Amino acid sequence: MRKIKKLIAVFLSLALIASAAAGCSNDSAESEDFASIVTDISEISIPAGTKIIGFGEATHGNKELQELKKDVFKSIMESYGTKTFILEGDFGGCERVNEYIHGGNGTAEAAAAEIGFAIYRTAEMADLIEWMKNYNQTVSESDMISFYGCDMQRVDNNKELLLDYLAKTSQDLYNEYSGVFSDVTDDTIYNISSSVYKDIESEMDKLTEEMEKHKEEMIDASSLSEFKKACKEINIITQMCQLQSASNLSYSKMRDKFMAENVEWILDYEDENGRDSVFLSGHNGHIEKYSANSAGYKSLGNHLKDKYGTAYFAIGTDILNSTFSCYSNFKDERIEFTVTNKNALTSKMQYLEQNTVYLDVKAAENSDLNNIITGKVKMLNVGDSFESFQQYFSMFYTISMTPNESYNGVILIKNASPSKIK
Repeated sequence: MRKIKKLIAVFLSLALIASAAAGCSNDSAESEDFASIVTDISEISIPAGTKIIGFGEATHGNKELQELKKDVFKSIMESYGTKTFILEGDFGGCERVNEYIHGGNGTAEAAAAEIGFAIYRTAEMADLIEWMKNYNQTVSESDMISFYGCDMQRVDNNKELLLDYLAKTSQDLYNEYSGVFSDVTDDTIYNISSSVYKDIESEMDKLTEEMEKHKEEMIDASSLSEFKKACKEINIITQMCQLQSASNLSYSKMRDKFMAENVEWILDYEDENGRDSVFLSGHNGHIEKYSANSAGYKSLGNHLKDKYGTAYFAIGTDILNSTFSCYSNFKDERIEFTVTNKNALTSKMQYLEQNTVYLDVKAAENSDLNNIITGKVKMLNVGDSFESFQQYFSMFYTISMTPNESYNGVILIKNASPSKIK
């Protein structure tokens, strides 16, 4: 009996070895096919007529994703001449960054801190900003990079920029409206009653009318470009008021709708200066062309796809092994978490030497990957809050989506490390 059990054990062991060998052989063959389809980041191809290139990040807390903002934008800029960078960050805060890269004082770290979210107070974001400033010092004014934010969840920089403009162009309007925002700051923004926001919104409507009445004098005291930005600051403050007055259910929907409107405004504003394309960076959940998140939610990218059709080009990201930084509500601090997301696409990365590759979805449709990119894939999807127990259940860090519907291209990363918040 013992001999029979021993023979069975040997047979099973040999079968497992044979199976593993066969698996390695198939994986190796599939790896070669996959390697022939993917390319380097520098080889990303954007179709003619594209107006908005969206770059999504699977988490807000990976160093490699932060670095890719610079790498992908630089590649797009060099190949297609796109000089306008838009971030999922505060409109007014990003204007402070724009001032810095156009010769302003201070440091790149201080400029990054103005963006409004802790996720951008990183060495990688400071490096991107400093690179932009150095680049701008080497080119003419018309060729300089411009930096924008499309979000409206902060108030300090927006109200300060607006009041600075009023002080420059109309002392009467400055005196009349300087006290309107006294109770609302970045620190108190979530503790203000909706009635206060309704009052501010009403005051912004009145200010818009006043500025339109005095438009010529104000432009004479500044410029048409400055006047338009000041009007946009009013709009951003109005969006903030409406957002803070919204219910929890409609908050996300409203925010993405407003961000889409702001991207559209930036595109039109830059187009008047001879620039016909912009680069947009945000979370995958905002950049995706079809909303995979929840019923009733319409992503920023979904709005842009509906508005611009094929002129919106979306690039998503996914990671096989990710250790990321994220905020824990339980611990009330940012800590590091580790997850492995082995799906039909990321699993192929383990056999490649490269840590990062680009998959053009159109090219993949004509390959053996077609059944993968046209089916459901659980892609990494982490926001800005996460808890330790969640890393053990993929439902908390992935989202099921169809790659060729959501993106025109996907950047795949084998191993990603955490970004460090300063």
